[in-house]
Amino acid sequence: MLGAGASIEAEVPGAYAMTERILTNLRANARFEKQAHALSYVVGGLLLEAGKNNINPLAPAINVEDLFNAVQLLAERNSLEAAPFIGSWHSFIDELDKIYPTQSSGNLQRLIYEAVSKEILSAFSQSPPSFGANKIDTALAVTIKKTIEAAVKNRSVSLSPSEKVGGAIERYVKELTEKWSRKLKSPSLSGSDKIGRHIEGQIRASQARSGQGRIFHQTNELMVAALKDLAWIQNPNLVLYLAPLLNLVEEQGRLVIATLNYDNSIELLSGSQKIPCHTGIADWSARGSFEVSGSGLHLLKLHGSIDWHRQDIPASENRMPAVAIRQLAPEEVKQLDLRPAVIFGNRNKLTAEGPFLDLLKVFQNELANSHILTIVGYSFRDPHVNVYISQWLNGDSTRVLRVVNGPDFGKNDLSISSYSPFVANLLRLRRTNPSRVEIVDAYAGEGLRILYGDRQAVIMESAEIATQPALERIAQELEIEDVGSSQI
Repeated sequence: MLGAGASIEAEVPGAYAMTERILTNLRANARFEKQAHALSYVVGGLLLEAGKNNINPLAPAINVEDLFNAVQLLAERNSLEAAPFIGSWHSFIDELDKIYPTQSSGNLQRLIYEAVSKEILSAFSQSPPSFGANKIDTALAVTIKKTIEAAVKNRSVSLSPSEKVGGAIERYVKELTEKWSRKLKSPSLSGSDKIGRHIEGQIRASQARSGQGRIFHQTNELMVAALKDLAWIQNPNLVLYLAPLLNLVEEQGRLVIATLNYDNSIELLSGSQKIPCHTGIADWSARGSFEVSGSGLHLLKLHGSIDWHRQDIPASENRMPAVAIRQLAPEEVKQLDLRPAVIFGNRNKLTAEGPFLDLLKVFQNELANSHILTIVGYSFRDPHVNVYISQWLNGDSTRVLRVVNGPDFGKNDLSISSYSPFVANLLRLRRTNPSRVEIVDAYAGEGLRILYGDRQAVIMESAEIATQPALERIAQELEIEDVGSSQI
């Protein structure tokens, strides 16, 4: 059985290093600034919890599966069963999750300008009031008459204030202004209620609102894309350290490898050496069960694979709805719309969706028929897998467990609190029954050579297919969308 440590020599980060790499890759691209901020906040929260539990927060303390768990929980926080009993989440979570408008304020300014302009224009009289025109005409006639008479008689003009044209115009303007002022103090919008409603809508659209988990859903999607980039191995030379496993296939005639990893290390190795590798996923998609009988190399990918894509088959007259898995071609793996059929975190590993429970059942059956179980690079963090290992060990006192987990595994005193209860119990069993639990003090490549001998594997033909990184492709898609929207 292979854990994350079995793929480190193939340049696939381990469970703790994977957290750092995903965060670094997101932070390196300005397009993902908001999602990287959200992820940084989650990592910070998990580090705080690590410190609270007396784990060194400066060490690589955040397992990538715990990170996926936390981000998924925050994305679904409003729909959790416990949501009705949670008064409020941390205020910064809601702040991170707010949706801010992407549109400019120009549309809102234009609507306000139109409404104000219409109101001002409607306040002006479309034609002069009759009282004003008559009084101005009368004053003008009187002024002309008296001016002519005075000129004929060689006298100076004498006009009362009520007879002067200027006074008449002044009174007219004053009354018109007072009328306009009264109208503006009690606006009617002059039939522009539609503009008013548009303004209200634009104001609402300009205000930040709750994303309902959107930012964390986006972050989860980007994490999956980053996982594709980190877990998909393209160079077959990177997996030659696993070649001693092929010696065991030839020696026994049949070998079942269970892996908890999503990468393609075993498939790439077997393909480069022209040795068939059966995952059984096509059989499961067709019949709903796995077929692992016969000779050769059988690979049980207990947590899914980076090149598996789930397909939902709708109900028909003769069938209930079902789930199938399509194995992607190498050039398809990093496509944006193809989410891999993998499970993250302990919260999801016993899901009935997909092939995962059936894979566990096959794993349990294969264990029951095996005398030796060799574990490479597994940190014993999956309780459901540990239960099967315990049952297998307890079922027959002659069974042997081999552990290849680096030179330091099991070297500390059993009282050290950093050991999980399962590992502590396993080491106690080794102390009392050393023949039942063997520890190979080496990393994956060296440990496999110690157990199964060296193998001079040669790459018969390059299986490497260069593909564009998934995160880079997403960033380009976003840039194209931005350019398109700016041209509209």
